[in-house]
Amino acid sequence: KQPKKPHWVDFQKVIYNFGIAKLFVWLTKRQNGQYKIQLHRSWMDDNDKWHDDTININEVEDWEDIKKTIDVDYAKYLNWISKEEALMKLEKVPTEKTVKEIVDKRPKLIIDFLKNIDLQKFDLKQLSIFLDALSERDKDAIEREINLFNEMIKNLNPHDNKSIDDFLEIMDKVTFHGVNSTMRFVLDRQEKINIFQKMVNNDKTYEIRGENSIHKFLEKNIWILDEDYMILSSNQSLKIEIGKEYKKKHKISQSAKRPDFVLRTYKDDLIISEIKRPDYIVKLEDLFQLMEYRSIANELTGKDFNFSGYLIGKKFAPSVKAYTKDLPNLRIFLKSYTDVITEVRNRYKRLLEIVEEELKE
Repeated sequence: KQPKKPHWVDFQKVIYNFGIAKLFVWLTKRQNGQYKIQLHRSWMDDNDKWHDDTININEVEDWEDIKKTIDVDYAKYLNWISKEEALMKLEKVPTEKTVKEIVDKRPKLIIDFLKNIDLQKFDLKQLSIFLDALSERDKDAIEREINLFNEMIKNLNPHDNKSIDDFLEIMDKVTFHGVNSTMRFVLDRQEKINIFQKMVNNDKTYEIRGENSIHKFLEKNIWILDEDYMILSSNQSLKIEIGKEYKKKHKISQSAKRPDFVLRTYKDDLIISEIKRPDYIVKLEDLFQLMEYRSIANELTGKDFNFSGYLIGKKFAPSVKAYTKDLPNLRIFLKSYTDVITEVRNRYKRLLEIVEEELKE
């Protein structure tokens, strides 16, 4: 959701919006009717208080000085490469080393470059270098390769044997890269599952707060619960607001009374999860608390979310099991740590077997 533009701002561009930290470029009019640039930042501190600051850029010379300072004076320290310099290198039939450097520093630029190349004038073998470098960046590479080869097939001359041989060579390379990338992906997932299991089995894990907590680990790797949640993004600001509203309604002050994490998809699905210590018995009170979190989220946003809730623990009171069984439309799932780990291991075990079979052929 895009933040609303203040009434005194004529144009607004969001550079980033992380919920508790936002950066904008504004265009506002001065008294003489001319536009000026404003860089505006908003952020929330540890006490849930918002802060703002704004930098005015009034003259084009000011902007040129800033740009030169970053692009020229500081570039060598930042290890950046400008768009102009990168494109110039790519257009001169780049070496493998050059392509890798640009992929590392400007990966999106490589994707854009391949979108706009003239395949009839481009050496197909040269694509091997790009594919080698891009195969390290799985998501963008796979999407671009699909589009790229659709275009290549359209332009392929069926009467040119050399063109066909080159194309088949590239196809073999892409197939290998695809399988290889999938292998790396599965092994990475298996490693994360191992880490999660170690955290679950270590009682000290549940005392950790912040970035290294089990809650934060599961938030970052939400696919562990369900593969359909891969596209979810964390909504820290909604989580904070739910916690505030819950405390206000119940007149309590303990900061622990808020969901472990809140996640929302682009389709306005809402997933709220509570992770309980292994020695804690999950009760009906916990289930009702989860349901109240959902109601508060709907009130705060004015939406009626498609809701899924997870209560994750080791021990569940019989009343909780009976309640969720009798009311399946609640979409609140009780998951033991063993359930979560077994289910995700089974998914990736079969995928790894398929990939290994492909590599043998």
